[in-house]
Amino acid sequence: MRRHPTTTRIRDLWHRLVPEFWNRSATGGVGSAHQFNYRRIWKTAVLITATVALLPLAIITVVDYQVTQKAIASEFLLRTARTVANTRRSIGFFMNERRSALEFIVRDNSPPDLQDAQRLGEILNNLKQSFGGGFMDLGVIDSQGRQGTYVGPFDLKGRDYHDQPWFQQVLERGVYISDVFLGYRQVPHLIIAVKGVGPDGSFYILRASLGIEPFERLLAEMELSGHGDAFIVNHHGVLQTSSRYHGRVLERMPLPVPRFSEQTEVYERKSPQGEPLVLGYRFLENTPFILMIVKNKAELMASWYRTRLQLIAFLVVSVTVILAVVLGTVTAMVRRIYEADQRRLMALHQAEYANKLASIGRMAAGVAH
Repeated sequence: MRRHPTTTRIRDLWHRLVPEFWNRSATGGVGSAHQFNYRRIWKTAVLITATVALLPLAIITVVDYQVTQKAIASEFLLRTARTVANTRRSIGFFMNERRSALEFIVRDNSPPDLQDAQRLGEILNNLKQSFGGGFMDLGVIDSQGRQGTYVGPFDLKGRDYHDQPWFQQVLERGVYISDVFLGYRQVPHLIIAVKGVGPDGSFYILRASLGIEPFERLLAEMELSGHGDAFIVNHHGVLQTSSRYHGRVLERMPLPVPRFSEQTEVYERKSPQGEPLVLGYRFLENTPFILMIVKNKAELMASWYRTRLQLIAFLVVSVTVILAVVLGTVTAMVRRIYEADQRRLMALHQAEYANKLASIGRMAAGVAH
């Protein structure tokens, strides 16, 4: 049967690559009792040499991979914590500044002055000019909960707030900061109310409404990596500012409300879609707000994934080179052993042949004698 040329070439290549000793066994043939098992020697030498060469490389690679990955992940957590802390200070300063301004107004003006609509309007204009927006209106509420004086864009004079929860809280605590809500205005806003006491011991409340635009502008201008999203929620998980990926203002966010902590916290969790997230948060003191920053961990680790591919490629190339060197070196060494053994066997064969000839000579000499 005629063989295919390709099959013939493959067989020729195989015969050239396979060393001569590969198919030699330790049994059979002349002088086989004195031959080594070259295939076993080759396999043992390759196994030991490759293990000694590759095991340290594999251990170092695995350790370096884990340490580098943990270091990069820790760095992202630390950056998120710093961003949360810095943003918390900015928002806290914003709230404290406006609350302090209202407390100063209460202490610097008598109740009759604050009940004067013209004077209250001047105060509102000064607040808007001094703080660059945020304040929407001002109102003075008497001890019965009725708003007697009001300046602003809405018709809220005479509104009764005595049955509102915030009214009771400001009487007890002296100051109150509300969640974001719609209220009579049907516009998302929050209120800051401070308690004032008149010379006769009677009390009143100065109440200011603030829009959420300054908060949203501050959070929207933040440059966050990893598809970052910064927003504020209340303690019930309702968004107080719009979020890029987790809903609009006054909607419930899909993530669970973080547990209370007095410090900045950062942790990892899964999104409702199963994506890994890095989540940092901070409860804002003296407010019902929680500042949250959420990042996509896969996006954060994208640069590391590229580096990981380079590391794996380097490892594969290194292993290939080491195995090629080991195979070549061991094959050359075993081939030399095989050739030396063949010369030894030939010398033994020649000595045995000479010994036989000598025996025959001695036998012939004995017969002749």
